[in-house]
Amino acid sequence: MIFPEMTHWSDAHQQMVKAAIDEAKDNPHPFAVFDADNTVWKYDLIEALLAWMGNANQIDLYTLPAEIIPVPLRDGETLISYYDFLCEIDH
Repeated sequence: MIFPEMTHWSDAHQQMVKAAIDEAKDNPHPFAVFDADNTVWKYDLIEALLAWMGNANQIDLYTLPAEIIPVPLRDGETLISYYDFLCEIDH
C-alpha cells in the first residue's frame, strides 16, 4: 500500500495518484482538481462557495437575468436557499 490513509483505494489507483504527484513535482505551476458538484458527496464545495458568494454579495439573485432563473424566487430568497430549493425540486 502506497498511501496507508487511502484505505478504500486499490493499489492500482494509489499508484496512479502517486504517479500524478511525482509528475507534478517539477511543474512550476502545479494545480489540484477536486470533484465539487455533488456527485461524490452532498454539501461539498458548491454549497460552501454559493453561501460565501451570497454572503459576500458576489452574486445577487435579484439582479440576475430572468432567463437563468428557472423557478420564481420566493420572498426573502438567498442564493443558497434558492439552490437548496432547486435541488429539492430536482430530487
